Amino acid sequence: GVSANGVGMAYPLYLHNLMQSEGGNNTDWISPQNPSWVPNYNSANWQARVSALLNALAAHINTASSSGKKYSDALGVVSIGLMGSWAEWNFSNLVGNVAAEFPAGRIPTFAAGKALIDAYINAFPNNPLVIPHAAFDRQQLQNVWTDPQTGWYALTASNKWGKIGITRMNWGLTEGYISQWAENNVFTYNGLRFDTAIMNRYKYAPLTGEVAGYNAAVGGAPFWDLPRQVTFYHASSFGNGNYYGEQNISLQGRDNIRAAWRASGYRLVLETGTITSTLSGGMPFAISLNWKNLGVAPVYENWNVTYELRNASNVAVWSGVSSFTPKLFLPSSAATTVTDNFTLPANVAQGTYNMVLIVRDPSGYRQPLPLAINGRNADGSYLLKNITVGIASNQPPVANAGAAQTVTL
Repeated sequence: GVSANGVGMAYPLYLHNLMQSEGGNNTDWISPQNPSWVPNYNSANWQARVSALLNALAAHINTASSSGKKYSDALGVVSIGLMGSWAEWNFSNLVGNVAAEFPAGRIPTFAAGKALIDAYINAFPNNPLVIPHAAFDRQQLQNVWTDPQTGWYALTASNKWGKIGITRMNWGLTEGYISQWAENNVFTYNGLRFDTAIMNRYKYAPLTGEVAGYNAAVGGAPFWDLPRQVTFYHASSFGNGNYYGEQNISLQGRDNIRAAWRASGYRLVLETGTITSTLSGGMPFAISLNWKNLGVAPVYENWNVTYELRNASNVAVWSGVSSFTPKLFLPSSAATTVTDNFTLPANVAQGTYNMVLIVRDPSGYRQPLPLAINGRNADGSYLLKNITVGIASNQPPVANAGAAQTVTL
């Protein structure tokens, strides 16, 4: 990156100059452990430029397109970074666990943490957000210096999409740190217990992250604890770019990674259901389906569960959207019955049809959502039942008295 006074930095030189111009405790500073410039997260200039950067990035994503597809439709979770080493909200290799290693006034305050979270909320109001797990460290465990109130704010704040999820750095690492900030995190702020809120977070927002790139074999084969962690903490996904090449991992380690991938996320199952096999135009009917999520996390995305009545040419002559919304449908071994009531239009011709189910992306960007069952057709649909549409019956009569007449008495 650009350097100042012969010391490297990972942000623009003009921003360094702006922070230096503030003077006092508002300037950026040089790490005592790894000679490099460190932003002053309490600086008004830093916060303003971060907000401007995120807004500009969001504006580009929301307006740019490729091959007729908007970038915004391809955007999944957005990680709340820009704090600490590797944007992971810790200060590894910059300072240790000694507050004195920070120059006066440089430890990030709650106001700084809140400003950063709010900048992401404002720039990406409609996307799921995740924040690195170190935000919940409370300045007590490792070299994390986030104000404890900031963790509370991350657990209570929301954008239009919903609550903020968590991105776990170093999935699979077995040094015990993960349990310290998660299920054993007994810190309480404003009546909110961190352990309860963190362990229930999967019900409202995704848990993502990356696998450990080092020391992941403590206690057994490489990544031996990864499948359990993914299941226990309800991880929706994790990346594959942090370990040092597949060729450096044993076969058993690779199997553990694959097992964790298989365990992560959702598994939507359509178990059983009921629907009539005969219909007629203008006739009301119901479709009842029994749904399960046999995965460890919800889908977290907007999908439309749609029914279509298709003719012999596979053309839909009628469609209806189910009230079932997979977005936050929680894992459970028990089925949830969803009943939808419709009325077949009177103009549907007599004949034999297929009633199919297809789970579509409302934006039209993604292919239909696969279910964890057999029977998926090439277009992503699933056949529910063969339907016979007969002559409309029990229709109210239409009165016709003929042309108007004039009678003279």
